[in-house]
Amino acid sequence: MTMLRHFALIGVALVCGVASAQTYPAKPVHLLVGFAPGGSTDVFARALAIPMAKELGQPVIVENKPGAGSSIAAEQVSKAAPDGYTLLLSPPAGYSVNPALNPKLDYTKNLLPVTLLGSSPLVVVVNANSPIMSIKDLIAAAKKSPGALNLQRRATARRHTSTPRCSCNCFALTLGTTCASPS
Repeated sequence: MTMLRHFALIGVALVCGVASAQTYPAKPVHLLVGFAPGGSTDVFARALAIPMAKELGQPVIVENKPGAGSSIAAEQVSKAAPDGYTLLLSPPAGYSVNPALNPKLDYTKNLLPVTLLGSSPLVVVVNANSPIMSIKDLIAAAKKSPGALNLQRRATARRHTSTPRCSCNCFALTLGTTCASPS
């Protein structure tokens, strides 16, 4: 967590400008999360806010602004004063993929990615009784019976821009099959 705290504080310093005449921070910092409370991004933000507040000497307030694949939170941060007191914690979709898919989202000109705080691996899982024991086996099975494999992603990844959905669809296209939506 110490390394994570240092990266976050470096990011805050870059956002607000090290040469600022005012001592930063002089008031609470708002950390906006584009997802509902209780999700992985929210939990991460709340865990990050504790050491940030301790180090900064000011409260770090986590605000959930869910909706539109975190575009609502990103839009709000882009319209906030550029003083380092309103920050966005978002997966890349919130500030890069969404605007690429929807040109009407023009907030990216006011946002600057500061640092990578973490990563989330994606895994491929099969039934323990399946004859597929590796990715090589999976690819061979897909080539043997095109369209017969049913790839599924987790139920919470319903957005078209989610990393699990995009990854599943890319992998499915490579295999010549489809990526089913969970019910």
